[in-house]
Amino acid sequence: METFSVYLSQLPQVFRKIQNNKIPVKIYNHSGQWSDHFFQVLEIKEIKDKGYDVTVLILFDPETSDATALDMKSISGVELMSELEFERQRTKKFTVVRPK
Repeated sequence: METFSVYLSQLPQVFRKIQNNKIPVKIYNHSGQWSDHFFQVLEIKEIKDKGYDVTVLILFDPETSDATALDMKSISGVELMSELEFERQRTKKFTVVRPK
């Protein structure tokens, strides 16, 4: 199964679909794997003000009952525990494409 490429602007849409389907995820940042286990997506929070526009992903670790938040801009890839249909394609991996 191939990795599906999305733009950073599409990530909130991807995570809403993941959240609605209750699929656990592993998050990758620019340095590689950010987590070694899967998280549930609790909330996607968009914060906009005069000088900034931030989308925060709130994750829950069912193994430890801990929650964490991260800025979606730091995400470079996502691995899913099970398949998800996105734009008529089924995948378990997403990579974030950044315009040059």
